[in-house]
Amino acid sequence: RAGVSLWRSTLMLYGAGASLAAGDRDTSAELLRRAAASEADPRRFGACMQQYFLGWDALLRGDRWRAHEHAREATQLAEQLGAPFFQALAGLALAQAQMAIGELKAAQEQIARVQRIGQPIRSRLFDFLSLLALAQLAREQGDDDAAEIKLREALALGRERGFSFAMFWLPEQLARLCAFALERKIETAYVASLVRSRNLTPDPPSCRLEIWPWMWKIRVLGHFSLESTSRDDVAPGARTQSRALELLKAIACLNGQQVPLVRIADAMWPRIDSDYAQRSLTTTLHRLRKLLGDDSAITLQSGMLSLDASRFWLDLWALDEALGQWRALNQPPAATTSHGAVTHEALLRATDRVMRLYRGPLLQQDLDLAWVAAPRQQLHARVIHFIGSAVQALERGAGPEDATRLLHHGLEIDPLSESLYRQLMSLHLRHGQKTEALDVYQRCRETLRLSLQAEPPPQTQQLLRSIDA
Repeated sequence: RAGVSLWRSTLMLYGAGASLAAGDRDTSAELLRRAAASEADPRRFGACMQQYFLGWDALLRGDRWRAHEHAREATQLAEQLGAPFFQALAGLALAQAQMAIGELKAAQEQIARVQRIGQPIRSRLFDFLSLLALAQLAREQGDDDAAEIKLREALALGRERGFSFAMFWLPEQLARLCAFALERKIETAYVASLVRSRNLTPDPPSCRLEIWPWMWKIRVLGHFSLESTSRDDVAPGARTQSRALELLKAIACLNGQQVPLVRIADAMWPRIDSDYAQRSLTTTLHRLRKLLGDDSAITLQSGMLSLDASRFWLDLWALDEALGQWRALNQPPAATTSHGAVTHEALLRATDRVMRLYRGPLLQQDLDLAWVAAPRQQLHARVIHFIGSAVQALERGAGPEDATRLLHHGLEIDPLSESLYRQLMSLHLRHGQKTEALDVYQRCRETLRLSLQAEPPPQTQQLLRSIDA
């Protein structure tokens, strides 16, 4: 009886630690409360671990200063305990807390101290955690090159030893390091396994991270595809599955967030009774969730359907974000940032990203879906407007070469866009390239005749007359 009583608080503390590692903060809080309410553990070991887990809990709850207080107390108790393992463990916790409150120099000194303590015990776990902490510290200091070096060492060691989580870390901190590693192509397979095992999401959630191991990737620009990191890509099969995928297409094309049920029902079942349409939608939603294998992937709240942004990457979201970033770079006067004028290269990269994402009109192959016609036309108009603005910005920055390439890219995506033909002709004429402008007109006329049995419109013919003038 005495032995069980002696270890009761220790077992509750270890349970709290396991709950913290699993992200179950409610259980950890309850176990920490019960451990604190039990008879005090007379051993320094128990007191040290209690402070350690209280600090970890405070950090996860956003109370950084309290986390620092507990981590500092755990470090002092570990020193009194005289056990190198607990000195290193508590020391790394203190370093994390110091970084959280902005004491970067103190954190650097603390990590160096932990490395000295850890050398005699030869713990590869502490090597891994120390290198991760140094990578995070370098990023906090703005030294991405140093961060990459430390992160390569840490992740190579983690892959070799099969380490799957880091204690006393915020999930968003680990997610940022994982995103950085993926961008730098560091141990990508191991990083993807970390993301999945720890259920990490990008911080902040960013559609730019196409390389993130999302549970699902949906492409509706150009040809539709649904890709999964854990199973084969999904292709339409039976009619019921095709209708489920059509529902997914509808949610995605209507921007994937807060899409009214009524709007989807009207789009997919336009010629039947509204009550029957609602019942059909409910059945199809059930089939779609079953197809995805995750009921929480698509949420229904207050009559609105949404894709879970922590599980899905949607090319339409990424395009919206890329267009927003391009507009921010191209803001007058003279497109400036806090670091000075935006370079032509930065605008070119932002432009290329938009065009790389826009692989073609919305659901290009689904011409039989009447409901997609309006959003397809609206998005197409946005992209054509973007190309016109980007052509002006690129031409202003470095002459016609990049602007010409952009217009040719646009015509590859939409060879029937008379607006793009006119912009390309005008660009050539502004730079005295009459032969090139005439070639563009000939291409426009041949394409329109072949595809639409039509002649170029009056505005385009007016440009032709200016060539001959």
